[in-house]
Amino acid sequence: ARALRLGRGLEQAMDGHGNVNVSWMSTPMVLPTYLIALLLARFFLGHIGFPLANGDRDAHVAWTATHVLHGMLTFVAFHVARGSPVADDQPLLANISIWDQIDGGKLWTPARRVLITVPALLFLITCEVTGYSLPHLVINVGVLVLLELSPKLPIVRRYVGGVLGLRPPKA
Repeated sequence: ARALRLGRGLEQAMDGHGNVNVSWMSTPMVLPTYLIALLLARFFLGHIGFPLANGDRDAHVAWTATHVLHGMLTFVAFHVARGSPVADDQPLLANISIWDQIDGGKLWTPARRVLITVPALLFLITCEVTGYSLPHLVINVGVLVLLELSPKLPIVRRYVGGVLGLRPPKA
């Protein structure tokens, strides 16, 4: 039924194999690369980003900063960015977020599960390292809920998309 609503061209453009925006997400090296990038960000923020912080506070601030940076970058990359760099797909995918393009819009695929699980684990690690201190906890819960998990829920995407006028084009 969805294919009939979206039209054949849009269905082909959103197919995970033909869409260059998201076809790389189903490769086996995505998870290791993602985790290495997170660890490098943590290292950079802990050793270079906060040179004036001392002792335990350095680890607290570095982990919280890593979580905040991750939340902001993934929110922009998956929920704000729309369209396709391929000229032929641009008219079809112009109003469709990268998150909605992953695996042709199917829910709970392996790629989407990774993109939901990693932020949750990063949140748990960050909270554990910071000792659940209230200021860090408030920041990390806010990032998790507002930037990482709720934008991935279909009802939130439909509501926000409708308010902003970013619904997928009808065929």
